Amino acid sequence: MREFELVMWSCFSKDDRIQEIINENRDSTPELISKQIINHLVNTAYYCKQQVTPEREFEAYKAFFNSHFKIFEGRHTEWLLLNEPDIT
Repeated sequence: MREFELVMWSCFSKDDRIQEIINENRDSTPELISKQIINHLVNTAYYCKQQVTPEREFEAYKAFFNSHFKIFEGRHTEWLLLNEPDIT
């Protein structure tokens, strides 16, 4: 990720948001809570990359994620419907 993307991503990964995820899953196992936090971090990183990268260039990132993570694009779309970050 480029510097701007990292700054943007860090805005979506602040302590208060991570604490929200923990609180939302407080009845879950520590492993499931960790998985939810990682899911948030990966999806927000992908979202940031998508927002600041030209579409043609982003296709390479999209291909990478789809080849390394089973049905990633579909899961990311579901995640966006529930958690799309506010970039205003």
